[in-house]
Parts: sequence; structure tokens; C-alpha cells
Amino acid sequence: MIHVGIDLHSRNMTLVAINDNGKLLAEEKVNNTPANLSQFFRQFNEPVQSVVECTSYWYWVSDWCNAHQVPLTLAHAKMLKAISYAKVKTDSVDARTLSRMLSGCG
Repeated sequence: MIHVGIDLHSRNMTLVAINDNGKLLAEEKVNNTPANLSQFFRQFNEPVQSVVECTSYWYWVSDWCNAHQVPLTLAHAKMLKAISYAKVKTDSVDARTLSRMLSGCG
């Protein structure tokens, strides 16, 4: 299984994909478009699941995931202590933390 963490903002998102062992498979920062999301997910030949913080921009990601049969977990931004208490706070670190939490490696 591939686990994709999505750090979503109003105009762009950082996507980080890891496998069940926590190995980084892909990382990319892209503009928020369904085409960019499709391009990122298209590179994987295994089943994929994803997670995104439930900020005010997550609805279109949920619609895309539903249309492409990608299970999506919504993470409550205020409850993610691993992210809010992190000493280093970047989009990449946030997306990686989300993917690790989803996979059970973090």
C-alpha cells in the first residue's frame, strides 16, 4: 500500500508518498488542480490511500479521491499534535508526517 500525505493550501499542495516500510517514494509541490493530483497518483501501480488536513480547501480533493477510488482520511488540523508541535514546520515535513501517521509508521 502507498500512503500519500497532502499538505493543502489555497493555491498549492505538497504531496508525499511512502510505502508500508516508511520509505519515501515521491514528493512534489504542485498547483491545486485535479490534473496535477492525477499526475502524481498515476505513478503508482499499488493500491493508494491518502490523508489531508481538513482545512477549508479539502472538498475538491475529497471529490477527486471519490471519483478515482482513492480512500481519503480527513485529519483534524488542531488534533495533529505531531504537526503542531513540530520543531521544523514546512509543507514537506507536514505532508511526510501525515503520510507516516496514515501508514502507521509514525
